[in-house]
Order: sequence, then structure tokens, then C-alpha cells
Amino acid sequence: MDRADDTMKIAKWSVVRAESADSYRKATVEIVSANQIVRKVHFPNAFVVDYQERYGDTEGIGEFTLVIRQKKDKFEMTTIDGGYAF
Repeated sequence: MDRADDTMKIAKWSVVRAESADSYRKATVEIVSANQIVRKVHFPNAFVVDYQERYGDTEGIGEFTLVIRQKKDKFEMTTIDGGYAF
């Protein structure tokens, strides 16, 4: 899948109304260090708190920030896999 498509899916998720059941999604965050995945955090019912895009003025490279949170009654279902040393 094209990364641009993935970015568009995240941007569309960020504007789903909180009242909608579709605002909650499964999400996995991978922490990468030295090209190795050192930790994965699995959120079974995540929702978007904030989404921002910034682009460089000359090089056209984008930076995307996504802040997600686990649904409050599902905290115990959040799991963390992997080591803790960086």
C-alpha cells in the first residue's frame, strides 16, 4: 500500500465526529530505534485527539503528528510488547 494512501486514511480518521462509532479504531504504535522495532503499543479502541501536518517551504517534505488515546473504559486492553532499553 502507498504511504500517501495511509496518510490520507489517518487524516480522514482525524475528522470523524467523536459521537460516531467509527471514531474508535484499532491502532498499533511502533517505536523504532536504529532501524529496529524496539516496542509496540496496541490500542484496541483508540481515537484521535489531535492531527497536524507541516510541510517544508523548499523541499516539500511533510511532517505529520498524530495524538491518539485509548477509550477510557478499555485501558486494561492496551498492551505493550518489546524491550524497554533504547
